[in-house]
Parts: sequence; C-alpha cells; structure tokens
Amino acid sequence: MYFRATLSTFVLFISMTTSTEGAINQTPPWKSPCGKTTIPPSFLASLGPILKQAVPIKRMLHNVIIELKETDEKVEAIQQYYVRQKFVDAVEANIIQGEESNLHHIIGFPVYKGIQDNDTIEDVFYRDYETFSSVLVFLEQSSWDVVTISGDTQSVLQMYKSVISKILGILCKYSNSMENRNITYVSRDIMQDEDREVAIESRLLRKRDFIILKDLRVLLKKMIPDYALLKQSTP
Repeated sequence: MYFRATLSTFVLFISMTTSTEGAINQTPPWKSPCGKTTIPPSFLASLGPILKQAVPIKRMLHNVIIELKETDEKVEAIQQYYVRQKFVDAVEANIIQGEESNLHHIIGFPVYKGIQDNDTIEDVFYRDYETFSSVLVFLEQSSWDVVTISGDTQSVLQMYKSVISKILGILCKYSNSMENRNITYVSRDIMQDEDREVAIESRLLRKRDFIILKDLRVLLKKMIPDYALLKQSTP
C-alpha cells in the first residue's frame, strides 16, 4: 500500500516536471501580447503598408489605468482565496503584507521604477513593458504549479489566467504605441531555478506565490497614481 502511494507520488512529480519543462521551452507570451496572426507573412507583404488608426494617447492612458485597477482587484481576489482556503495562514499572510513586507521578496521579481520628469510616454511604456514581462515570468510559473495545491485547483488556475490575460492586454497597448522602438524581451531565466522547484514543500510553494502576488500589488499601487498624473499632464 505504501509502495503504491509512493509510486503514484513519484509519477505525479515526473509528469509535473515534464509538463513544466515543456512549457518553459515554449515561446513566451510577452513576445506577442496581441496574439499571433495565421496570415502568411508573404501575403501581408503583398498588401503593402497598412495604416493603423492611432488611439489618442490620453484615451489609451485612461484605458490602461482601468486595466491596472482591474488587475489589482483580480490579484487581491487570489490572495483572499489563498487565505480563505488556508493555502497560506492568515497570520503569516498579515506578516508578509505588513511592516516586514520588504523582508519577503522573490529574487528577480521586478521593482517598479517611477516616472521621471524627462521621460516621454514612449520611455514609460518601454520600461513598463519590461517590468510587466518580468512579472509574467513569475505568474506563469505560479499558474503552472497550481496542480500541486490541494482543493479547487481549476478556480485558482482560472484566476491566474485572468490576471495574465489582463497584463498581456496592457502589453499589447504598449506594443502598439512603440512601433518604432525595438523591444528587448526578458528571459524566463530571471526567475531562479530554486524558486521554480516543484519538489519543495507545498506550503513553501504557496508562500512563494503569495509573496509574488503581494509584490505585484505593491507595484500596481505605485503605478496607478503615476499613470493618473501622466494622463493629467498629457494634452
């Protein structure tokens, strides 16, 4: 009986590891946040230059602010789910988000770089494209590891997918506004292997995810008022 249970656990671990490794080798979604076209490049080239109707910057900033707020709400919902389902102890959750918040951080997760006086809107979008792409590296891993969490895994997986989709929508807006600027795409390597290890205790895995969510909310809380001021100063 013990051998059969151990064998099942081993098979689950192998399948999880193989699945994660296969996903890691796929093209990162932040390289094509607007989605991929199925139209052959040769056909597009034959059409010649295609004029795009530019969205006024002020309206676009307004839309981005809305999506940032909605993203924050979705991230908060995942945090509440973790506490409600006891994935993370309520006392520990308060400590992670409290006065000792700065002591709880996953190496490689981006820290928000505020808007500078001499920044152009394109500068802001370019920098935040890298920031949100880095965020996706960590959220992507958390979503892959949901299978290690007991309980209603489909619910929390859909929550993660919803957040990732929101951020990709923001990146798409950035991308469409920076057509004349080459974007340097981040690598999944910014997240250390030891923080990806699916064999670690599930309690530590959940704590890792909760810290990622906490730091994402910290980032969003700083970004939202910055974008509001940027919108206010934009003609």
